[in-house]
Amino acid sequence: MPKNLKLILIIAFLLLALLAKLSPLFIVDILFTEFLQNINQPFFKELMLNITRLGNINAIYLSVLLAVLVLYLFKKVKSAIFLVISTSGGIFLAEFFKYFIGRPRPASPVIEKFLDITGNNSFPSGHVLFAISFYGFLIFLTNLYIKDKVLKTVFNLIFILIIILMGISRIYLGAHWLSDVLGAYFLGVTWLLTIHMIFLNQKLK
Repeated sequence: MPKNLKLILIIAFLLLALLAKLSPLFIVDILFTEFLQNINQPFFKELMLNITRLGNINAIYLSVLLAVLVLYLFKKVKSAIFLVISTSGGIFLAEFFKYFIGRPRPASPVIEKFLDITGNNSFPSGHVLFAISFYGFLIFLTNLYIKDKVLKTVFNLIFILIIILMGISRIYLGAHWLSDVLGAYFLGVTWLLTIHMIFLNQKLK
């Protein structure tokens, strides 16, 4: 891991946040959304809808509850506590910056919106921040506790794919711009690295 990775990610996020605050729309955002929405395959749309549902509030509660129960059954109390902290912290950061930046949701006659969006603010993507803070922390736990290489690889690939596809789904469905998603990745990875460092320094079992 590069020594100054977190600093680089923070700077990249702050630059994107400033641009999003100053301008609600970038041409590259429209072009990338158009590119994704030109994928006219029913299975792709269904995949995107199913992936994005993993970041809906009911799915978040269920996912966190199941993960915490599994960790508790294996007596990994510290891991369960930090998984909740990581996830709730990621969601809080998303809502905080959404309010502070106040960037409107995508609205353009050249893109389709496949979802009814309740929230008005767009930067950064809350779904992506949840995916990184929850599934990203599960990646750390997978590498910490699972010894079987094949099983470890399978879990890692599943979690990584969900994190990547979550961002793609939010753009494809017209819920966020590319810059919203990139900002969430920059901020989310920074938060994840921070919480993982704290996790490793704690003495809890």
